This record gives sequence, C-alpha cells and structure tokens, in this order.
Amino acid sequence: EGLTLKATDYVQGLRVRERLIEEMRATLADVDAAVMPAATGPAPLGLAETGSRLFNAPSSFIGFPVVSLPMALSPGGLPLALQLLGPPGGEDALFSRAGWCESVLHFPYRPDGQGR
Repeated sequence: EGLTLKATDYVQGLRVRERLIEEMRATLADVDAAVMPAATGPAPLGLAETGSRLFNAPSSFIGFPVVSLPMALSPGGLPLALQLLGPPGGEDALFSRAGWCESVLHFPYRPDGQGR
C-alpha cells in the first residue's frame, strides 16, 4: 500500500505526525505519564490474535514509549489492562512509574489463571 501513496500525501502525513508529537509533548509536560486503556476490552482468548490496536496505534505513530500493565480480570477471567505513555527518551522514568503502578494495583494472577 505504501508504494501507491502519493508523495504529497506522505508529506501531509509527516506534518500531521509532527503536529501530534508537539501536542503530546505539551500535554505530558506537567504530568508523570498519561494513563489510558491498553485495549478496548479484555485480552482475546487464545494466542491467535492480540486484539485491537486502537489504543496502541497513536503512540506507535508518534514514537512515544508505552508500558501496558494488567490491572483486573474481566468477568470471563481474562486480563484487562491500562497503559502508561511517556515522552520520547523517558523510558527509564516511565518504567519507574509502571513499577509504582504495579505495586499499587496488586495484580496477583498469572496467564494460566492461577493466583500468584
């Protein structure tokens, strides 16, 4: 698909990306991280797919680091997660904040469905 893209459309996409980067940098300037859903719902059953990329595509598009953390189980026993987003180059601080979140969330479940 990329080979069929017009150069003008590509340049326009780069401009949009740069604008989003600057807007997100400004948004994150006064906070430790942005907290948002990692997915539209629980993880899909099985290993055939990872689910919707709806909440992951923006950070991938602008190149900002994210960390996803399980926070609860759905009624069906599948994990629900949140993600933390930080600024480029802020991976160490983002991992530190994720560690703090893990300590507060106390999510004791393993993927096999057994506790701790």
